[in-house]
Amino acid sequence: MKIGVDLRVLQVGHEFRGIGAHVRSLLEAMLLDPGFTQNEIFFYQYDSTNPLETIRVPKELKYEVIKIKNPKDPRENKTKQDKAIAFIKEIIVNHFALNPVPETSKLDTFIQFDQALGLPRNPFVRKVLFVYDFIPLAFKSDYLPSPLSIYRKHGWRAALRTHALNLRYKIGVKTIKRANKILVPSEFTGKDASNFLGIKSKKIVVAPCALPTIALKKPVDLKKSKKENNVGAKKKIVDTIIDESKDIPYLLYVGGVEAPRRRLDDLVGAYHQLRASGVCVRLVLVGRELGSVKTIPDPNTALQLAHDSYKDDLFMMGYLDDKEVDRLYHHTKAFVFVSLYEGFGLPILESYAKGCPVITYDNSSISEVAGDAAIYCEPTLRSLTDTLEKVVKDEITIDEKRMKTQLEKFSWVDSAKIVTKTILGN
Repeated sequence: MKIGVDLRVLQVGHEFRGIGAHVRSLLEAMLLDPGFTQNEIFFYQYDSTNPLETIRVPKELKYEVIKIKNPKDPRENKTKQDKAIAFIKEIIVNHFALNPVPETSKLDTFIQFDQALGLPRNPFVRKVLFVYDFIPLAFKSDYLPSPLSIYRKHGWRAALRTHALNLRYKIGVKTIKRANKILVPSEFTGKDASNFLGIKSKKIVVAPCALPTIALKKPVDLKKSKKENNVGAKKKIVDTIIDESKDIPYLLYVGGVEAPRRRLDDLVGAYHQLRASGVCVRLVLVGRELGSVKTIPDPNTALQLAHDSYKDDLFMMGYLDDKEVDRLYHHTKAFVFVSLYEGFGLPILESYAKGCPVITYDNSSISEVAGDAAIYCEPTLRSLTDTLEKVVKDEITIDEKRMKTQLEKFSWVDSAKIVTKTILGN
């Protein structure tokens, strides 16, 4: 069988995100599976870079690379007018399906990891698409707002861009519907595919994620990075937090500010109530957007942090290197994952892998991933506050064996077998 694998997902920005980690880890497992490698493999990629250099490809593997001309990234244009023209061109090309995946006549099957990059139009090619979540449809007013409402608040230019982004997502939805098989990371995401898009369950295949085998990091100037991120000063703060944690325990959040999906404002509010009730605890926030109030995109969270009465024990650490983050995981009372929607919930497995208890809301795919090893609470401020207090006061027993057992349920080898079976049509 002749199989096409689209690697362009590792050339459009996802290579520095969770999707990139997923694609690399999954492909590395698939490339060790004889059921996959015995076929003829064709890697599709832009001609600008070589994503295969970031994947551990077995030396004996035989494959062919199909290079596609890389359209100029709208972000590379210098003027606003150039950016707008390039962006509109991109929409037109995708909208009229000008075959973004050429030279597929020789293929039997094609696998895509990003619906925005399109699928072959060739009706004789079996199309397999991995869809990670349906966040824009679950939070439609936030991710797919009405251009008219944007126009009233921000003017016609913002409204035009909103319309273009909405159109791009609609095109992506059409791509999803054209796939012969849809891979999803959880049962919940599969149900969303049916509920939101009316996709029949027989087209949906669950292939769970696992811990990334290799972290994907954006290249940085180390000297500049250390200076900008105050590495030395932050290390001293982490040292202090950990050294004093026996007397002053702390709760930890690591991630982005993705309101309204991630309810960081709930966590900050619960921390405030704990302190107001006399509970001795600190809150440590880690993430690129969590270096200061000015860098937080959610106004509600930013306002809470700016005016919290107990901010002396509230640490906005911003970006930290992996070593310092690991230390914080190791000594915290719990990692608090306040999310209302997850396509999978990888941060939960990452916390388990570090032996760190997880406090989370029970919704979407979270219970599939967290299992019986997490501490659940209702998505309300009162429930979260009560649960945090019990954990801080050691009133809830946490079984580390359960975390390890749950973590072992997720394997790239198992996922690779599922994906390979789906690609081959078995």
